[in-house]
Amino acid sequence: MSPRHTPHAPHGPPAGQRAAAGGGKQHEDTPEIRELLEALDDAIFGALSGCEASLQKARMLWPGAVESLGWELVEESREQYLRYAVEVTRRFEAQEIRNPSLALAALEVIELLTRG
Repeated sequence: MSPRHTPHAPHGPPAGQRAAAGGGKQHEDTPEIRELLEALDDAIFGALSGCEASLQKARMLWPGAVESLGWELVEESREQYLRYAVEVTRRFEAQEIRNPSLALAALEVIELLTRG
């Protein structure tokens, strides 16, 4: 089963609350933010499908996204990625997936997304 994801909807709090939620930082829903989040989607979901190049890209993009956008904007995506990664590992445990490299990729993504 391949992941279904759509281009990112606006992230973060409603426009009137953005400055307060960002600890004083003003985050606008800009094309640059949307582009970064979409690239992150592609990298994470590609990694979860077993693509090593996508995993390497995710390893580069994730820390930069967290640093530049802050947790407020990436948390929704992080939760979605973690849910899907856990689903992949459960499907492997239930022997629906017979490819251990997919389960390993899911575990690597989980580890990436849960680092402090």
